[in-house]
Amino acid sequence: MSPKQLLLEQFRTCYNGTNWYWFVNLLTAIDSLTAEQAAWKDNSTNNSIWQIVNHLIFWNTRYLNRFKGIPVQEMKGDNDSTFEGERINGTDEDWYNIVQQLKDVMSDWENAIKEADNIKLEEKPIKETDGTWASYIGLINTHNMYHIGQIVTLRKQQGSWDKSKGIN
Repeated sequence: MSPKQLLLEQFRTCYNGTNWYWFVNLLTAIDSLTAEQAAWKDNSTNNSIWQIVNHLIFWNTRYLNRFKGIPVQEMKGDNDSTFEGERINGTDEDWYNIVQQLKDVMSDWENAIKEADNIKLEEKPIKETDGTWASYIGLINTHNMYHIGQIVTLRKQQGSWDKSKGIN
């Protein structure tokens, strides 16, 4: 398996894959959530699912744009501000629109990886780094999976997780 094939397989597994029962992908993790469930927060300082989705949209869009050669604006605020996004709660229609934004960026990422050649994957995404796009995409996959785990945990806490979808 080539590095590109491996990255694409990892990406698909995290986003919408069904090749491992105990591994919940992003689409399954957010499936059937209402706006109220997405905006729910426990009594700690944890982020809501909605906030986590905003964060995923922010970082995946930012790195996808870099990958495509689209200039990115200097980041305003810190990482915590990326959880706020456009909205952190609202109506079911608002939630649907946020989910659609996430699906769009993730589908665009999948296509970009699929279309990339080995030369692109060996380029540096940021001049001041030793990493390549291949290593960054691997890290992006890991980052996304970390937050998918948070989403599933929050759903379990609120009682909205269907054990038949994995990780019981």
